[in-house]
Order: sequence, then C-alpha cells, then structure tokens
Amino acid sequence: MMKNFRLLRVLCHFLLVNGIFFLTYKLRLLTAILPDILTPIPLINGEELRFFAFFSSILFVVIGGLKGFYPLNTRVINHYQKLGKTWIYWFVGIAFFSYFGQGYVFVFGLSRFIILIGGIFVLLAVLFFDQIWRAIEYRLQKKLGKKILIILSDTLQDEDALQTIRDNFSLPTDYISCDQVRTVDFKTYEMCVAVGMFEKTLLQKVFDQTRMNETRFFHISEGYFLEDVVYTPELIQNIIALEYKHSQLDGRSLILKRIFDVV
Repeated sequence: MMKNFRLLRVLCHFLLVNGIFFLTYKLRLLTAILPDILTPIPLINGEELRFFAFFSSILFVVIGGLKGFYPLNTRVINHYQKLGKTWIYWFVGIAFFSYFGQGYVFVFGLSRFIILIGGIFVLLAVLFFDQIWRAIEYRLQKKLGKKILIILSDTLQDEDALQTIRDNFSLPTDYISCDQVRTVDFKTYEMCVAVGMFEKTLLQKVFDQTRMNETRFFHISEGYFLEDVVYTPELIQNIIALEYKHSQLDGRSLILKRIFDVV
C-alpha cells in the first residue's frame, strides 16, 4: 500500500512541473498589460512549449530518482537536501537544453521568463506540496502501525549519533539490544538502524530479516560492516550511514519496476 502511495507522489510531481510551465506561459502573456514591464513578448510556439514542459517533467522525475528523492520503501531522508540537489541538477539541465536547442529543437525559441520563473515556481510548489504529502504519509504510517527500530550495540559510546537519529525520524521508535534481535517482528518496522559495532553474523541475520520484510536497513559504525551485499552511503544529518540494499535496483530502476508491476 505504501509503495503505491509513494509512487503516486512521483506522478503528482510530474503533473505539477508540467502544469507550472503552462502557468508561467499565461503569466508571460500578462506582462504585455503591465506598464512597468516593457519587454516584448516573443513568439512562443504552443507545441514547442508542450514538448519542453513534458521533457522538463520527465527530467525532474529521473533526476529525483537518481538522487534518492523517490524512495518507495520509506519516507525521504534529508528531504530538503535531496530536493535542493534534484532541483539544481534539473534546472541546469533544462537551461542547457533550452539554450542549445535554440534553432534546432525549438525553432521559435523559448522565453527566458518562462524558464527562470517556472524553475523557481517548481521549487516552491514541490516544497509546499511535499509538506502536505509528508503530513498525510506520516498519518497513514501511524495508522498502519509503522515504526523505526534502532539496534544498540553493547559497546555504544556515541550518544551524539544516537540523539541525531532520534531527532531525524518522527515515527515511533523502538530501541533494542543485540540479544533481543531474534524476537523482533520486522514486518511492523519501516526502517531498521544498527548503531555501533556488531559481529558480522548478527548483521547478516538482521539483513536477511529486513530483506524478507522489505525493511530498509542502515548501519552506523566505524567497525565491521557487510562486504558481500549491495550498500550505499547515506547522510543522516551529519552522520554517514551505510544502507544495505536488498537488490541492485534503486532510484529510477525501482520506480520503473514498480510501474510495470502495477500495470
């Protein structure tokens, strides 16, 4: 259920970016009646604008998938940071595309007003939309009983890291020790975070359990880590955590797979 809900967010962003460029086109037409704006309105071809809006929407979703802005197994971690990176890469991409496409892809040219103002509107609109979306997502997760599990090692001394984790996640959080891992039902957890140094056998056991239950598994430690599985570094505030992944599919590949599963 939550995967389909988060997949719907991708579609909403696609439609949002598309619609904003048509809105900025309407605003550009209004500059002709404003006395303080004397810039002439360029001839804007409707088909070229629709193609540009469609391309921009696709590019935003693709870059967001590559930058981890559309996880399907959990809420977005470091939302503002990932939104900022996605938007910067996207805006640079559409700026280059519009500039080098002049006279070839866009015979009539594109208005710089539409690109600049539209890009700013996209950032603000996605930011505002996601605040509402995340509030709905949080309520839905609580209704489904989703929680965060934190496994503490027996030798844990980094209290600052633990406090950062507490502050970064808003869902109810359970804390357990190494001895309690075998009694945990991972189906009820959205995410599992192991903090401290653990034996590799214990990490492998936790990884197997999270893999079977589609729970995201993070490990924060300067000691041993699993070397024979797929892992990527993830920044949680100022702490680097390794996320052990269930497969090579990630980002846009995972989104495309989910689309084909639904269809």
